[in-house]
Amino acid sequence: MEGNGNTNKDSRHEPKKRTATDEIKETISSAYRKLENWIRPKKGQPLFLQIVMFILKLPVLLLLLLLSPVLLVVLLLVFLIAL
Repeated sequence: MEGNGNTNKDSRHEPKKRTATDEIKETISSAYRKLENWIRPKKGQPLFLQIVMFILKLPVLLLLLLLSPVLLVVLLLVFLIAL
């Protein structure tokens, strides 16, 4: 039987240790979510302003699409099929 529960095996009170990979993934995903929310139009704005803001934000959207892993996979498949 275990003693009074104050052993090192009791991990309920220890904070979870995070690796550097987890921190990097979380930082990238939170930055991506912020950028995604920034790209979306605001519902209270007039339509003309939404269109103008979309045109101004379009280069960022295109950059996100170029860096998208889905696009890279599709391009890789097209390249392999073309061989």
